Amino acid sequence: KNNNATSSTSTSSQSIAESVCSICGCTPCKWVEYGQAVISLMMQAYNHSQHAENEQLYDFDTNERVHNETARAVACKCIQYSKFGTICVAKSRPVPKCVMTYIEMLYPDKKEKDKKNKKG
Repeated sequence: KNNNATSSTSTSSQSIAESVCSICGCTPCKWVEYGQAVISLMMQAYNHSQHAENEQLYDFDTNERVHNETARAVACKCIQYSKFGTICVAKSRPVPKCVMTYIEMLYPDKKEKDKKNKKG
């Protein structure tokens, strides 16, 4: 019986460890929970066809460039929408650090990126 209890405990501990966010400590990680929905909404909102090669997004309707700062703000609204079903200011909450980290990785601030490159 002790072996079963031990293996059950270690399996439970592993499951908990895997579901705890290493960035913000949320259980489950909010990016794991909502990230795919945010990415899907962003893919619907903007043309990402050239994003991989030059980190630029384009508006589907006007074909104008969308700055990453705007994309990050929209992505934050997407997490609010995914989580609460609305982007109502009254229900607005701070974006978890892990979600913001991934949003910034997807749509980096060029000024910050240039600063890091100069330091590196």
